Amino acid sequence: MSPQHNLSRKNSDSRNQDERVEALSEEQRRTVPEQLASLEEKNTALQQEITDLKQCVRECRRVVGELRESEVLFRTLFDSMSEGYTLSDLIYDESGFPIDYRALEVNPAIEKLLGLPRSMIIGRRISDVFPRMNPPLARFDEMIRTGKPTHFEDYSPTLRKWFDVYAFPVSPGNRFAQIFLDISDRKRSELELKEYAENLKRSNDDLERFAYVSSHDLKEPLRAIVSFSQLLQVENGGKLGENGDRYIRNIVEAGNRMNALIEDLLAYSRLSMQEIGQQETSSEVVLEETLAMFESQSRCVDAVITHDPLPLVRMDRSLLGIVFQNLIGNALKFRKENVPPRIHVSAQSCSGMVRFSISDNGIGMREEYFRKIFVIFEQLNRRDQYAGTGIGLALVKRIIDRHGGEIWVESDPGQGSTFHFTIPSAKSMHKDSSPGIEE
Repeated sequence: MSPQHNLSRKNSDSRNQDERVEALSEEQRRTVPEQLASLEEKNTALQQEITDLKQCVRECRRVVGELRESEVLFRTLFDSMSEGYTLSDLIYDESGFPIDYRALEVNPAIEKLLGLPRSMIIGRRISDVFPRMNPPLARFDEMIRTGKPTHFEDYSPTLRKWFDVYAFPVSPGNRFAQIFLDISDRKRSELELKEYAENLKRSNDDLERFAYVSSHDLKEPLRAIVSFSQLLQVENGGKLGENGDRYIRNIVEAGNRMNALIEDLLAYSRLSMQEIGQQETSSEVVLEETLAMFESQSRCVDAVITHDPLPLVRMDRSLLGIVFQNLIGNALKFRKENVPPRIHVSAQSCSGMVRFSISDNGIGMREEYFRKIFVIFEQLNRRDQYAGTGIGLALVKRIIDRHGGEIWVESDPGQGSTFHFTIPSAKSMHKDSSPGIEE
């Protein structure tokens, strides 16, 4: 090959190389901006990720700080709370039956309540710490299974203390927490109060039994005194002189008053000891029978006694008669001079009870006596003005109380009185025996 041909070929290769370089440069000039843009975009994204990471780190530090503060606060509360606190793990046997529990954490208050350091409590079974304790394991098992908290009172024979216990499940697993409050002082007070109430009831029962027996035993000698005084009055009337006759009359009158007092005492004492029958009773029929008893007395003083239709009640028939007799009798007794008595009886049903109202136009009374009149032996007027033993209204109140009702009075001096009392409605008796029946 000639030198000229070789030179020509070299020149051709050089041109081709220059063209390829020029083409490559052109390609690079065209793609470099795109690559730069992509790099800038990635750089921006990387910067955002770095910013987000820094924000996340700051947030994590803030949360960690709050958690530390919360832990400090929780630990402060945990250590300073006066109630004992335990976190425990319920232990089951192979068949899945709860057999014990182990304390995982306790606060200082529980150490004080139990009288043991935490080192003797943490990680140990409760049966090892207190062998005589009988914890309600079945209750704890049900609480964990259902997720419902439980509340109960428990006595520790080892510590001789009563505790009010609130327990609730804690995730995960078989963990649960208990909060203990020492209620030993309250329990002792309750037991002392119960014992005092039982002793008081026993004393009252003994006193009422004594009053009943004494009153019964007094009747016979009193009857003899009155009988012989009356006999002396008949056989020697006028022979003993004016003073002698007056003395005998006073003995007879005093004896009769004493006999009435004894009869009232017997009725009052008997009421405390007898069973109270609460059968369906027509209050209107009982009132009519009571008014028949006062017919002669009512005619003598021109009394007018009226009543509204009265309902069936749930009450002992004879005791309702005693209530009407005392209240109607008092309305006739405590009347204004030369003013015919006007007495009205009404009734109104209210929430399973019947409220009776017996109003009169008698002498009335001041408000300060509204409670006093229901106390046994309390009399507002002199015996020479109005006869009585001071037991009637106390007896009425006891009857009403034993039937679960109330009695009270509204009155003004000279304006008459209205006695209100409540007793169970017969409808409530049917409602008790047949839940489907409504008033």
